[in-house]
Amino acid sequence: MKKKISLKIQFGLYIVLLISVIITSILLFIRNQEKNALTEEMQLRGSALIKTLAGNVKEIFLTMGTTDLISLSGLVDQIKQEKGVFDIWILKEDGSLIIHSDDKIQQQIDESTVKKTKFFFKEAVPLKAAGKKNEELLVLFNPLKNSYQISKAIMVNKKKIGIVGLNLSKKMIDSTVSGAVNKLIFISIVFIILGIFFTYVLVSIIVKPIKRLADGANIIGKGNLDHRIDVISNNEIGELAETFNKMTKDLKAAQANLVEKERMEKEIQIARNIQQALLPKAVPRIKKFSFGALYRSAKEVGGDYYDFIRVDPTHLGLVMADVSGKGVPAAVIMAITRSILRSYAPGNLSPKDVFSVVNYLLRQNIYQGMFVTAFYGILDIKKNSLQFAKAGHNFLIVHRSKTRECEIIKSKGTALGMTTPERFDKIIEEAEVKLNKGDIIIQYSDGVSEAKNDKGELYSSERLYENINKFSGIDAQGLVNKIDESVISWAKNTPQSDDISIIAVKLEE
Repeated sequence: MKKKISLKIQFGLYIVLLISVIITSILLFIRNQEKNALTEEMQLRGSALIKTLAGNVKEIFLTMGTTDLISLSGLVDQIKQEKGVFDIWILKEDGSLIIHSDDKIQQQIDESTVKKTKFFFKEAVPLKAAGKKNEELLVLFNPLKNSYQISKAIMVNKKKIGIVGLNLSKKMIDSTVSGAVNKLIFISIVFIILGIFFTYVLVSIIVKPIKRLADGANIIGKGNLDHRIDVISNNEIGELAETFNKMTKDLKAAQANLVEKERMEKEIQIARNIQQALLPKAVPRIKKFSFGALYRSAKEVGGDYYDFIRVDPTHLGLVMADVSGKGVPAAVIMAITRSILRSYAPGNLSPKDVFSVVNYLLRQNIYQGMFVTAFYGILDIKKNSLQFAKAGHNFLIVHRSKTRECEIIKSKGTALGMTTPERFDKIIEEAEVKLNKGDIIIQYSDGVSEAKNDKGELYSSERLYENINKFSGIDAQGLVNKIDESVISWAKNTPQSDDISIIAVKLEE
């Protein structure tokens, strides 16, 4: 039995999940906002620093020239003191380095000066800055150093005389964001804990009247129609409790007025549903054969059943059965019969043997006074023949295309579940039919031949044979449909008193 989860726990889980989703969404939103704001602030600060640096360098270049390394070095050291700033550099207009905040790079610059050779930047990102030809700021992300590089060309009369640049560490942003996120996570955990507590309290208040309502409904469901649900509430739960009480009162009154007709209608509907569920969803599709089938239920259920069973790759079982009686008992017996047939038919090429097993098992389970008439044939797909046995059911009809007449194949047999296994096995016999091109096998239930018109006249087996002869030129399903149409036309407005079932197999090639 599936374990039940209380409404209180379900409500609690849903609300805690909702709170968690909301807080997580807010956390992610604030994190992104914080990160974007810090990034923008750092870039603005870097832009302000680079503009200041560019202005001072421009003044030194114009007054002292590019060789005043003392003044330039002082500027670099001053800017380097700013938080998050590293790798400050000053370039000539051709991209050669004049000064760099990194001592190792500065040493290389000094050595190149001694050797009277130029020292150039070789990193990809700084080289982009060296190629700029206007005073606009260039902000690039340097993945090698996890930093934002901000650079600016120094222009005099639209002529570039130098370039300044610096790197702003992205670690400072990540560190600040991580700290803020940690604080938010802590606050979120506190809120979730508080949410769980208040959720428990709130849900307890909400669920209490629902629990009382459920307990009352359970008592009523066990048959105590005198019980009244006591829920004092002005909301929908109180209204539902009043509805339950009124329903209980009405149910008690209705129970006293139940009639046999209502009980029978419920049984019949259940039986009809059982029948529909157990019938094949479609007819087989086998080369050189066409198949047809039809089931039309009556207002009262008689327990008709037809089936197609795959016996082995070259043999197909054809079943037509009719359970005596009506209602749920008939439907149950039909279900038992079907289960036994489908269990023992595969692999067994003797219809008589299969019926022997079905009779033996059915005899032990069938209600007293009930029985099942049945036909079971095994179609040999390769040899175009039908081996069959009949247990008290209608005779098999074979329409011969050569003579254009119906041939009635008779065989002995008594109904399933009616007699002892010993007597049953002595009576039942097998027969075989060979099929030629165009021949048709037809089996049906009593609902076809015993259909009545408004004068009380039966449709009859003779009329069935006439219509088979008349419509034998079409495929099996078409023939079945035409027979059904003729039965409907015969009965007209007369209510159908029994189920109608028909199966047909035609050798097309």
